[in-house]
Amino acid sequence: MNDIVSELCELPTGVYSLEFLPWHEISAWNGSVPVPINKWYGIGVYKNTLSFAQPTEDTPHGNLTSVSVACLVVNDSQEISDQLDAMGQMRLVLRVAHYDGKRRIVGTREEFVKLSTSTFDPVEIVGAQGYKLNFTGSFTKRPVVIA
Repeated sequence: MNDIVSELCELPTGVYSLEFLPWHEISAWNGSVPVPINKWYGIGVYKNTLSFAQPTEDTPHGNLTSVSVACLVVNDSQEISDQLDAMGQMRLVLRVAHYDGKRRIVGTREEFVKLSTSTFDPVEIVGAQGYKLNFTGSFTKRPVVIA
């Protein structure tokens, strides 16, 4: 497993940064925060394309928060393609950081996000190709905010 880096990454990427941790690479949980066996893996996204939504709706079984984190990665290498295919079969936990230092953990011991991807051709970058990443999950509690 490697970091996912956009070939045209301009840091900072706007309001957030994004990291992921595969479920099978969690050694333990420190409260609501997973402890990685190796490390959190970063995603270098294309400028200003990272979005984060966490609407909560009232259902007959209680509140349900549907989290969606999406971004664009301009990189069409075979290595990235293979890794994204593998990640699509994994359960993942996300760490989303806000520019003011607050971080949110998206995922719990029982609940997690899944990744879906699609290809895209950015109109403003001639000859570039990449992927739209969409991490989604439904949770009984909102993501935990950590300092």
